[in-house]
Amino acid sequence: ISACLVGSEMCIRDSINAEYGACSEIPMSKPNDVKQGPQKKRKGFFGPKSGNKGKKQKTEPQTETNQQKRKTIEEKRLQRKLTNQAKQTRWAGIEFKPLEEVAEFFWKLYLETLKKVLTPEERLDPLTSSSFVKPEKPEWTYEADLVSFLQETNSSLLNAKPPPGSPTVLILCQSAYRCIQIEKILKNSLGQAKVCTIFSKHKKLLEQANQVRSKVFHVAVAAPARALQLVKSESLSLLGCQLLIVDMWRDQKTWNMLESKQVRVFFFEFFRESLHSLVKEDKLKICLF
Repeated sequence: ISACLVGSEMCIRDSINAEYGACSEIPMSKPNDVKQGPQKKRKGFFGPKSGNKGKKQKTEPQTETNQQKRKTIEEKRLQRKLTNQAKQTRWAGIEFKPLEEVAEFFWKLYLETLKKVLTPEERLDPLTSSSFVKPEKPEWTYEADLVSFLQETNSSLLNAKPPPGSPTVLILCQSAYRCIQIEKILKNSLGQAKVCTIFSKHKKLLEQANQVRSKVFHVAVAAPARALQLVKSESLSLLGCQLLIVDMWRDQKTWNMLESKQVRVFFFEFFRESLHSLVKEDKLKICLF
């Protein structure tokens, strides 16, 4: 048995020496010295489980860019506030100033809002002070003096007999709420003169067009966007209109109709398409009230 064991050991040693050389040169691998390839990072559902350093490198530039964006947005807001405040202080109480300044103010806003649409001929043909009317009283309560302004200075317009759908006085407001307020003021005090409100809130265009086309009224209290739609559909005619009153009432944001951008665009588009020619022909006067 011992001889067999010695012979098997010799055979095993000879085979190992044939492959690796001498027995002393056999590579003895330890468990810690095992060579492994490049390990891949384990990725979980929310990203890599390890590697917090990489996360910090990614989040730091993101926070810097977010802070820069916030700073730029805040700076732009401040610039807008300052420019708006400067405009409000510059043109505050413009309706009480001389007619030359009123015409200058109106024409500058007209050019600013429609600068991409106006032709060179239209830009070189400004409005003069003769196209505007100013109320005599420097300070008033709006409700009482609007009625007195219409009754005393424009009584002939209220006593006329206009055709259906053609008012003699047009009051433009910035919202439906304001149109309803002015309608209540005028209905209780103008007597026989009839008032019609024109705005788009809770009113369909076709129904309102049919009503305006068949109704006789002296004063139209309208929002500019819906008034433009009715003029294009030929249900509202302004050929007999002789007075345009621009409502300078300020809303909760302290903006009037000529200072808020959205309403101003609608107003001047409506003025350009349907009222500018009447003003140039001296058939229509403008009053900032």
